[in-house]
Amino acid sequence: MKLSKLIIQKKEVARKALKNDIAAMKKRQLLKLRGKVIWEGNLKEMRSI
Repeated sequence: MKLSKLIIQKKEVARKALKNDIAAMKKRQLLKLRGKVIWEGNLKEMRSI
């Protein structure tokens, strides 16, 4: 395997790992909001649009 191909594969692995870490962090932040956000609106009305 050529060195350049190996470097590209390592970069892809690193990108995917960072993407997964960011997604997990966003999920944790959303879960922290659970029960803290007050709903204001009419769901029935919104669904009819």
